[in-house]
Amino acid sequence: MSAPERHLLYLCTDRGIPVGGGKGASIHIREFLHALESTPYRATLLAAKADRHGVEAFSCPVHIMPDDFATDFFDRAGSLGHDNAATREVKEFCRNQAALDMLRAIHDKTPFGVIYERYSLFGVTGHLAARRLGLPHVLEVNAPLVQEAARFRSLELLPLARAVERVVFGGADHVVAVSEAVQAYVREVAPEARVTVVPNGVDMDRFTADHDPAELPAVRRTDHEFVIGFVGAIRPWHGVELLIEAFSWLADRLPHAVLCIVGKGGELQDQLMERCRRKGLEQRVRFLGAVPHEKIPAVLRQMDVVTAPYPRLANFYFSPLKLFEYMAAGKPIVASAIGQIPSILRDDAGLLVPPGDIEELRLALLRLHDDAALRTRLGETARKVAAREHTWARRMRVITDILDRVRKHRQGTDRIGHASAV
Repeated sequence: MSAPERHLLYLCTDRGIPVGGGKGASIHIREFLHALESTPYRATLLAAKADRHGVEAFSCPVHIMPDDFATDFFDRAGSLGHDNAATREVKEFCRNQAALDMLRAIHDKTPFGVIYERYSLFGVTGHLAARRLGLPHVLEVNAPLVQEAARFRSLELLPLARAVERVVFGGADHVVAVSEAVQAYVREVAPEARVTVVPNGVDMDRFTADHDPAELPAVRRTDHEFVIGFVGAIRPWHGVELLIEAFSWLADRLPHAVLCIVGKGGELQDQLMERCRRKGLEQRVRFLGAVPHEKIPAVLRQMDVVTAPYPRLANFYFSPLKLFEYMAAGKPIVASAIGQIPSILRDDAGLLVPPGDIEELRLALLRLHDDAALRTRLGETARKVAAREHTWARRMRVITDILDRVRKHRQGTDRIGHASAV
């Protein structure tokens, strides 16, 4: 078998995902490619944007599209319109041509045998390249992007976005969905799509390394503190405001309890900090900001209990990276019973509470405060389940099986059918 057949081009044309950065999507890409190194496949990464300090973390070749890629037409036709949502969306769609040109230049220099693309809004580059080069195309779908954009942002070119989504879902040789909810969404858009569920994963080795305490944020400030933790960006759908409400009740009963929130803030963080100030909790609730991802294991080691307090959401499609990292760290978890979470935290790997239920959330936290043996048992079980079922190595066995089968299918020696969730 020639080398190019197992050379994979990983394509991400989403400019909202800086590869090498600290966002969940950025971490997903980095850990995916790191896990791929232990397989017969090798990769080249082509992305729309990079974090200035994080690209060196990749051992594979990395190609980044210039910021002004595919803007010549808009520069020359600047008098046609204003900088509005519709113009920006047209510009994003037109970037596909420039991305396609760059992809073909990479292929001419170093041929690859399969395209693995992280789906992006208006992104047809992988679909078109696969058709023109005669290559298999695997599309990874992490969220219902058109539905998201139409609901939470201005999406002026909704018919075009839907058309693109339908074409790329139905045209891919295989679709990888991160959750059952995303799988259902893909099949609703394109019933003919071949879809396998592959959730997020975790690199267990990262949770055994030590870090110099002097380089870490002060999560635990005294040995007597009981530290309740949350790790992740502060977003409305992450339930941090629910956690603060639950903690305000606990704070009156547990004088040594503190709440540490580790993650990127923003306007919502400012609002929550003001709420804590009004409740007299500014010394008990610590907003520590974003922490480099490589330090998260050491940050988690300083916590007694960790949380994923999601509110009640109509369409919970996430595969929460934080949950797998909590488990790998061996920490007792309190999480909302929503979406994929109950199937992950089964077999006594954590405490589940109804989403959005502040009363049940605080009772679960109080229970763990009062029962050290339960904390130990839950943490040990969570780590064992993570090592057994949720490593990136395990996920990559599913991915490489898909890659092998789509290549054989293109060669006419096999047929891909609908795959079941894993």
